[in-house]
Amino acid sequence: MRLTKLSVTAFRGIAEKFTLNFDNAAKNILLYGENGSAKSSLSYALELLFDPEPNRDLFSQRNRFAATEPKIEAEFVGRVSGKKRIDTLTWTSDEKPTPPWLLAAAARSAFLDHRKLLLLSDRTRDLSENFFRTSVAHLFSHLPTAGGLTVGQLWKDVNDRAAAYRTAQLGKGREAESGLSDPVAHHKPIEDGLNALNLALDDYLLPLGGKPPRLVSEATRLLSYFEHLNLTLALQFDHLSFNRTEGTFEGGRLRPEVNYCGIGLTMESLNARGEKTMIAIHHEILNEARLTALALVLFFAAVRLQNEIPYTAGPAEQEQPARLLVMDDVLVGLDYDHRLPILEIIRKEFEPHGYQVILLTHNRVWFDIWRLQMAERTWKIIELYSRRGAGPGNSDHPVQKQSATDLLVRSREFLADHELPAAANYARSAVETALKKICDKRGLRVPFRLDHERYTTEVFLNAIKDEKKVVDGKHLLVPKDTQSQLRALRKTVLNELSHWHPTTATTAEVNKAIAVAEVVVKAS
Repeated sequence: MRLTKLSVTAFRGIAEKFTLNFDNAAKNILLYGENGSAKSSLSYALELLFDPEPNRDLFSQRNRFAATEPKIEAEFVGRVSGKKRIDTLTWTSDEKPTPPWLLAAAARSAFLDHRKLLLLSDRTRDLSENFFRTSVAHLFSHLPTAGGLTVGQLWKDVNDRAAAYRTAQLGKGREAESGLSDPVAHHKPIEDGLNALNLALDDYLLPLGGKPPRLVSEATRLLSYFEHLNLTLALQFDHLSFNRTEGTFEGGRLRPEVNYCGIGLTMESLNARGEKTMIAIHHEILNEARLTALALVLFFAAVRLQNEIPYTAGPAEQEQPARLLVMDDVLVGLDYDHRLPILEIIRKEFEPHGYQVILLTHNRVWFDIWRLQMAERTWKIIELYSRRGAGPGNSDHPVQKQSATDLLVRSREFLADHELPAAANYARSAVETALKKICDKRGLRVPFRLDHERYTTEVFLNAIKDEKKVVDGKHLLVPKDTQSQLRALRKTVLNELSHWHPTTATTAEVNKAIAVAEVVVKAS
């Protein structure tokens, strides 16, 4: 199954309904959005929808400017017995829809954003304890266990039970609130849950049968994509236990033992009891790019192990569940040399294995570099921007940048309504979009500009004019007479200030501009 459309209403940073249009293409998604364009809201909507917890509260995510209740709609395309099938999931304040294929998809999907990575840098607690908590809640949370639950679900379950236990310990009259009549009688469920979590993590983090730990072995293999990284990794895991007196967890440490250029990045220290112990110091030595690469490799390794889950479709179920790999701005800590291996890992380790990859970024340069390397056959390129003050209460409203053809359609609609400035503006945008596409496809030489706003229509027209592709007096990219008409119209109706008042644009001029734009769009 593949995601083909996502609509979100009154959710987090989105006040009014916004639909992310994939043009009915079940492709991977590379999405650029400036800050405030709601890309993280869209990512989180998918994460909540794929959360295996059936009783997640959607209303708590309501946009404060919205007049309606939050709503998430997602359209998926799959196959049942060889026939195409479209499933649309609609989630409002009612209980979240959980068809069997969605639960299977949730067990095979993973989500990561830059805020989760930042948790690894939290210096307010012991590094090993912090690394453990971030890993079980985010980096490894999707790993399956023998009992059918994920690592993240086991971790949440023991935390919920411990919180209820502490509530019941507060005194008489609080038992009803926690659902526990006798807290002492409920030590065992918490401790059983911790044992299950410890055993599940042992399966991935400890050597078994003379073989290296599964997670570390897979992470080491993925590290080989990074040339000259010079890192090796081991993980030392201390089991969790439950303190019945305090109602708190003890232990639960995951100490990374990183070796850089043959030097171990650990040191001996004394713990609170005066005992000698080893602590990790890689976070004090490695630069941000290497630290981020390590975290991403561990995340990718866990996703790869997660993909080992077998799936057998029932008679009315999809032949393959969705496998989403969604990453929101997780590459901000990486330089160019470290980002390219991430692209290679996605291409070779996830695309061929049925994953639909969704990459979101606010970094324009990185987006432009990646989009040139993505195959149009398998990737959909989307750009978002924020219309400031266009939403309720002067809030922002996200807008999906349209193709040149879409812009021309909008131009004609405004022309039919006699909105000449708006029609002219859409026609100009269509021309600019088409010219850029022509230059990109043909690899034409465009003068470098540090300031992107200086890339005017004239710059791209000059690049096309200088291209020596002329047969029988006709330019093969854009006809010469069309180029001349564009230069003339740029002084009037296609001028970037043509939508300002007062304007002298006439219906005839706008009609002509649209006709010329159609020629350029067709050439693109």
